[in-house]
Amino acid sequence: MPDLLIKKSKIHGKGVFAARDFKKGEIVLKWDLSNTIEKERIKDLAPGIRRNVYRYRGKYIVPSSPGRYLNHSCDANTFARNGRDLAKRDIKKGEEITINMSNETIVGLSLRCRCGSKNCRKIVKSGG
Repeated sequence: MPDLLIKKSKIHGKGVFAARDFKKGEIVLKWDLSNTIEKERIKDLAPGIRRNVYRYRGKYIVPSSPGRYLNHSCDANTFARNGRDLAKRDIKKGEEITINMSNETIVGLSLRCRCGSKNCRKIVKSGG
């Protein structure tokens, strides 16, 4: 996807970064919903992959690149709607694309937050 780059993140490991400016409300990322997994097999995935498995329309989705590299922020710049991540505000070229994982249905998510936001909750848990 030419609009997004994957590179080292200050938040965690690798992250997804804007290769151009995005306007508020614009589609930043469309989800690849083709890689599904049975709930019982999620525990067999590597931790870095398992932490991003989410439930969508009754299926468990293993995100592919670049979505698998999205990092959490308590002050995320995107939000999920209808299989897409949309810009919550204007996003500048070079800025890391972030999601609020506590608002997502990520299976069994519980992690220490390192987003650096002034509103950081320190621990992130998902409704999934």
